[in-house]
Formats: sequence, C-alpha cells, structure tokens
Amino acid sequence: MALPKIGLPLWFGTIERNHERLREIITFFIDYGVKYVELSIDYPWPYKHNDSLQEMIKEITSEGIGIAIHAPWRDIHLASPVERIRKASVDEVINAIEAVLSIETKLEYIVLHVNTMQKLTIADNRRETIKAAKNSVTEILEKLREKLDTLPLLCIENLSNLFTSDIQDLPEVISDENLCLVLDVAHAYISYIRSYKDYYRDFQSFLQDLINIVGAEKINVIHFHDVSDKKKEHIIPGQGIIDYREVLKVLRKTNATYLLIEAYLDKEHKHLSLKEVLEYSREFMTWAKIYLA
Repeated sequence: MALPKIGLPLWFGTIERNHERLREIITFFIDYGVKYVELSIDYPWPYKHNDSLQEMIKEITSEGIGIAIHAPWRDIHLASPVERIRKASVDEVINAIEAVLSIETKLEYIVLHVNTMQKLTIADNRRETIKAAKNSVTEILEKLREKLDTLPLLCIENLSNLFTSDIQDLPEVISDENLCLVLDVAHAYISYIRSYKDYYRDFQSFLQDLINIVGAEKINVIHFHDVSDKKKEHIIPGQGIIDYREVLKVLRKTNATYLLIEAYLDKEHKHLSLKEVLEYSREFMTWAKIYLA
C-alpha cells in the first residue's frame, strides 16, 4: 500500500478549547505533515457559528490542506427501523453536508455513523435495521450525485457498541460499490474486548479477521486512537493499551489512503491542545510511515 495521507480531526469544541489562533493551528499542521483535516459537523454547526466554519475551511484549503467531513452523529439514527426517525436523520445529515459543500466542493471523504438505539436481537429487528441503514446510505448517495460531478468517498465507520460494532453487520451495510469502511481501531478494540476476546489469540488476530470479512479493498480510511486501561478512547497512540506497532503491521494489508489520528487525551485523560496532540504523536507518525509505506 502507498503511504496514507495523515490527518487530524477538528470539532467545534476543539477549536474553542485551543487558545492558538487559526493561523497558528494551520502552521502546526504544515510543520507536522498533516495533509487533511476531518471536520466534525455536529451541533452547533451548521445551525450556528457558520462564519467560523466558513473562515476555517477557507483558511485551511488555501494552504493546500484537504477537507473531509464527519457527518452528524449525535441524535442521528440512520439505521432506525422507525421510518420517520430514519428520514429525519437522513435530512439532518444531508443538511450538514450541504453546509460544507456551499463553501468547499472538493472533499477527501465523508464518514457516517449508521446506528440505531433499537435492540437488535428481538423479533426481526436486525434484518429491518440493516435494510434501514442501506436505505439511508442510498438516499444520501443520491443527494450527493445531484450536487457533485465527482463523488467523494462515502464511508461507514465501525462503532464500539450497538449496530456496526458487530463485524457480522458490516459487509452487508457497505456492500454498495460506492461505499467504504472507516476502520476505527479503538472502536474495534472495544468490540474485541466485549465480545470476541475468548475466540482470538490477540487483538491483531481479531483485526485481521475483520479485514478479511469486510474485504481489504473496502477499507479506505483508518481512525487511530488508543484506549486506556479504563476503556476510555481517544488516547494518544502509545499512551494506552494498544500495541500500535503490531496493529500497523496488520493495517498495511488494507487499501487505506487516509490515516486520521483521532486522539485528544493523554493517558491521564487530560484534554490536549492540537499542538500537544501532534507533538505526542510524533513517534506514532514515524512508525506509521515505516509500516504503511
């Protein structure tokens, strides 16, 4: 595989929490080789503070840094078998994507959480949930085709609980040729500990099985963050309990062209500035370049 582009996430809260000016943040990105940012478009975006969203996107793209979108996930249930809830969720996701497309139409990828709070193990719920998930993604794809001449990657993320945390759910949900998987390593680790630990030699064996089941060619984006011994996610790689060097060896078998460092906490669960995230992730980025090149 070719070396993936290394990216960093930006949330509204991250920008608020960091004291650096936007220009300084962009300078950090350039200095550390960050090639793109993944913008999380969740409330208050795109309903409030759109001026800050617009300014940020224009400043970032002016420096040749790419933009990806993490579509809304809070209060969103794209896999709900309750049709009115599912349709409302689709509408909100499309609204958020269109808010970004009105500023920048060239996107690296779009990532979706396809989820529901319904219990999957009763009646015919699992089948109905998978059907709802596929309908939602199809409707989002159709809307994107109306807006764009060239579709960005549209990716479904594996989650750490509920729907799409079970690797058996993933192949059918991403079966459309226009869909790919965001493989979130920490989410996969939580799923492994909760449901699969007794059946595999180690996490790397489970991860390899996940890749085989989904299809290596379907995995275009990797979210990498660590997990603390208290099962807290979004820890800097190397400060938690995941052996990232061994995991990187497995990930080189995927088709990933993007590697997002989705970390903002240290091992003590302290929130870090963007500059600190980059500084503490330096060793991880070095090994990623070695193993994924």
